[in-house]
Amino acid sequence: MENSDFRWVVEEYERKPYRELERRLVSRFSIEDITDLNNDVSCVFAISSEGSEARWTLRLSLVGPYAVLLRETDARDWDVYVQGESDARSEDERWILEACRQHAVEVLRLDVLKTPIGLRLFDTDPENVRLYQALFSDNDYLPGEYNAEHDT
Repeated sequence: MENSDFRWVVEEYERKPYRELERRLVSRFSIEDITDLNNDVSCVFAISSEGSEARWTLRLSLVGPYAVLLRETDARDWDVYVQGESDARSEDERWILEACRQHAVEVLRLDVLKTPIGLRLFDTDPENVRLYQALFSDNDYLPGEYNAEHDT
């Protein structure tokens, strides 16, 4: 974990491990692949619903069958996370969660994503590396974290 090698990310991304889940999502939503292989260790999809302003980001880990679903409309701070069925605010969010479940992809809760781990990454400071960075994206902050910590 001290000398991580991430060359596998491009190969795994090109293998399209979430092809079937992506097809399922496209049957109901507009989907745009916004993956940045410079930082992401996940497939990242911007999801929007026809005739609605609602938008989400779904990150599907290339490390294993894990996901994080983020609200992109009218959500701030930690509220961006759709953490499960009881947290879903719309039929669309429940549908996305169910599609992930049907494809054996576990949507992780925020408390799990915040778990610190000892992993050396290129962009994230060592004291900020958590499970989120290991599974989804090499960025110093978790989605919503910067605003949550800097609100007055």
